[in-house]
Amino acid sequence: MSLIILNTLVLAFKYAGEPAWVTSTTEILNYILTAFFTLEAFVKLCALGKLYFVQGWNRYDFLVISFTYVFIVIDNTTTVNFGAQFTIFRSFRILRIFKYFKATKSLKVMFDTFLVTLPAVGSIGGLLGLLILVYAVLGVNLFAEVKQIAPMD
Repeated sequence: MSLIILNTLVLAFKYAGEPAWVTSTTEILNYILTAFFTLEAFVKLCALGKLYFVQGWNRYDFLVISFTYVFIVIDNTTTVNFGAQFTIFRSFRILRIFKYFKATKSLKVMFDTFLVTLPAVGSIGGLLGLLILVYAVLGVNLFAEVKQIAPMD
């Protein structure tokens, strides 16, 4: 669980215009975390055998690890830059954190409550968007003819 949280933090640490040392450090940490996840999958595969692929989360972990190695090989052997595609794929690794919701009863209750209230949150968001639209139209109609005399500070 702590490795999954660390992986999430490493993936969230990327930002535009980061120095080269930050990029190389996050890449090294990604390689180390990939090795740990590979070791976890290997141990589970040895212990469970074919039963490893019965659980959906194990299949998901195996698929994510496999594609991670494919992207690492592509990144290190070609000169083509797949920056955005790698970032999008890495975001799938964050979904691993959801598998621990079923293990903890209180987290599962909170997550189920969130899923039940999600449609209501969408309705409230739509109403707020409509309110912003009304005020934007009103503002344009009221202040469209106002001329700027001096720079605004």
